Amino acid sequence: MSDLKKRIEAPRVDWFDQQQTISDLDAIYRILDRQGWIQGMLGRPGGPRCLAGSLYEATGRWDLHHQRERTARIINALGFRSEEAAARWQDEPGRTKEDVLLRIQRAKATFAKGGAG
Repeated sequence: MSDLKKRIEAPRVDWFDQQQTISDLDAIYRILDRQGWIQGMLGRPGGPRCLAGSLYEATGRWDLHHQRERTARIINALGFRSEEAAARWQDEPGRTKEDVLLRIQRAKATFAKGGAG
């Protein structure tokens, strides 16, 4: 598929939502880089986090019914169709913190260009 066709068919995201998603991805990256990364659990305040735990901390989404669209944009930007898919990916044996941080960096770069996951 051509790059132009991909852009035309990509979901539209308004400028504010795009900037919010980029900011959220930055925050998620900083949390994992600073506090550490773990698999199999969300983590504890101030301690290592999994991808979902850092997302919830960055967005204030500890209530599962809060900010669904914002969370969906982040999950989409990371290239996943659901939070469950993101959790399965991050919990795969052999996955590393570096793998997770790299995926966040790539998502941010792609989303900054107007793409979505």
